[in-house]
Amino acid sequence: MYKYRGTDIVVEFPEKYVSKEYEFRGAWVTPICNDFKPSPIKEEMMDELNAVIKKLKEYHMNSVIFHVRVYNNSLYNSNRAPIDKRFGDFKEWDYLKWFIDECHKNNIEFHAWLNPYRIKAYGYPSDVKVEDIAKDYKDYPLNPASDKDNILLTYRPDGTHGAVLNPCKEVVMKHIIDVCMELINNYDIDGIHFDDYFYAQMSPNIDVLTEADQADYELFIDSNVNCAYKKDSSEDKKNWRRDNVNKFIYDLHCEIDKFNKENKDNRYVQFGISPTGIYKNGDGSVEKGSNTSGQAHYESYLFCDSMKWVENEWIDYIIPQSYWAFGHPVASYADVSDWWNKALEGKKTRLYLGMGIYMSHNPNSYSWALENNYEASDQVLYNCKLKNVLGTCIFAFSDIYFLEKEDTCSYNGLKRIKEEYWTSDVLVPRVRK
Repeated sequence: MYKYRGTDIVVEFPEKYVSKEYEFRGAWVTPICNDFKPSPIKEEMMDELNAVIKKLKEYHMNSVIFHVRVYNNSLYNSNRAPIDKRFGDFKEWDYLKWFIDECHKNNIEFHAWLNPYRIKAYGYPSDVKVEDIAKDYKDYPLNPASDKDNILLTYRPDGTHGAVLNPCKEVVMKHIIDVCMELINNYDIDGIHFDDYFYAQMSPNIDVLTEADQADYELFIDSNVNCAYKKDSSEDKKNWRRDNVNKFIYDLHCEIDKFNKENKDNRYVQFGISPTGIYKNGDGSVEKGSNTSGQAHYESYLFCDSMKWVENEWIDYIIPQSYWAFGHPVASYADVSDWWNKALEGKKTRLYLGMGIYMSHNPNSYSWALENNYEASDQVLYNCKLKNVLGTCIFAFSDIYFLEKEDTCSYNGLKRIKEEYWTSDVLVPRVRK
């Protein structure tokens, strides 16, 4: 028995699972999580990716969100960023074209997953300079990281650094749009997909007025005579950061929309984003935010206004990473999913929810970690009563293999999904045209 946060109201589950007529059933697949082992050898790579398709089909999944850009690099054929050598040189065989074709043969949609800004999550030494990072891209003049002025260092508690492309730079926005359009034009993808990495933490105290992009912020104000932003206002700078991300999302939306209207092969490329699970913390109302008290992506340090993208129909679908368990005291699955269901009422943007089966590894993840729990199947069951929730996406894919072992705590939940809930194929939600 679960209750909504801070109340005595019991969370009610449907008596039985009923699949919706159209339902997104997908998984994020990435070499970062050892979902498959990349290889430049054709036969080895085919075996690895055929195993991915086989597992998706076992669960009657119909979509894969596949990592193609991880750290300002390229896991596909491109001259805009360094190509990961583990994926071959693409001169004789393009694994990605082959894999997309195989997905389509098996009625699986292929969504190309990109991290737009991230250069490196961690690992730069404490004394690294942006000039040092730019040198790594000297052979890629089309990449904005070849210019130190387009790089921001990010904060790590251990004293090291990561780095991101500076979201306020026009050249950065244009580059990522060009990257996306290159993929759309060269590969038969069904969607462009971003996850939850937008702005990044640049200082230990998250004091936006002292962080490395302050000079950019002040230059923006000086260059726009009618600008109402104040240089010493933290709230104004936060809004400026959100505006930068919004402009990029809108401009990319326009380019994808233009392609969809002009292409002659009846393709429709979707644009989807998977932000963190909490938009704003509030009282559970659509206006104020979900009944939660965790990190909200509208605020620091991500600064992304996902509901603006939804309301303006800049994206085709949104997959909040609602990874928490029903028993979580700060952000329970019921509180998070109920809010998104209400927030998407009447909207054309489709809503799917992210399921974090990886949470089963953490003994502090509440009902995800209970012995013999049904958390995974309970989340799928609960979704079927939410009118605007049209599917589920699983992270991490490799954990499916792990949780299929009978001695794992979430074995029962995954088994029930496979044997009782997702027992037949279902069509993905219709794209809007």
